[in-house]
Amino acid sequence: MAPASSRPGPAPCGLRRAIVALGSNMRHGRHGAPRRVLEAAIAALSGGGLGIVAVAPVRETAPIGPSRRRFANSAVLGLWSGSAESLLSLCHAVERGFGRRRRIRWGPRVLDCDLLLVEEEVALPCGKVRGGLVLPHGELARRPFVLGPLCDLWPGWRHPLEGLCARHLLARLAKPRPGAPAAGARARLHATRARAARATAGAVAARRSVRSGRPPAAFAGHARDGPRG
Repeated sequence: MAPASSRPGPAPCGLRRAIVALGSNMRHGRHGAPRRVLEAAIAALSGGGLGIVAVAPVRETAPIGPSRRRFANSAVLGLWSGSAESLLSLCHAVERGFGRRRRIRWGPRVLDCDLLLVEEEVALPCGKVRGGLVLPHGELARRPFVLGPLCDLWPGWRHPLEGLCARHLLARLAKPRPGAPAAGARARLHATRARAARATAGAVAARRSVRSGRPPAAFAGHARDGPRG
């Protein structure tokens, strides 16, 4: 299925267009590598009643948070006859079917299946309840790994709250903010801060060991063993 044009054709009567984002950075016992997980998830969405119209090319992206494995990200444009709530329930059911457990935020996961948008539907967050219906997805405008696949499928889709179309939202993220360091400078800054934090921790440990009369933890094993020879 080829990616859609700037504005996909009109949905048949009784159906609405919807975009579901997919991501994985863990192998699945049956489906294998993350890219295969995405393929199987698309089949599961189709089996649940989402009429798949187009699939975005898979992108590999860096993780957010503690996870170290890179993500495979994609999205599907589909036609849906039910309510937005029922499509969200389908997404959650597909995640559970692949063994997803929502325990650690930003942790490694076998499957993310996020409902990004349903045509002509806006649902604002209600209180602090997590996992409820929010349309468009609350983080959509701030996530390049979501906006990229969305632009592959429907670049002309306009965010009803931001007032910008998908391709302009993505371009906005690519613009450097005034005073913000470039990507390379940010990486060097993070590395410098990490080295400084490790050095500070080592100095604190050394001072504590001097006060207590015990050698620092890094040398405790050698002190116990005594001289070799």
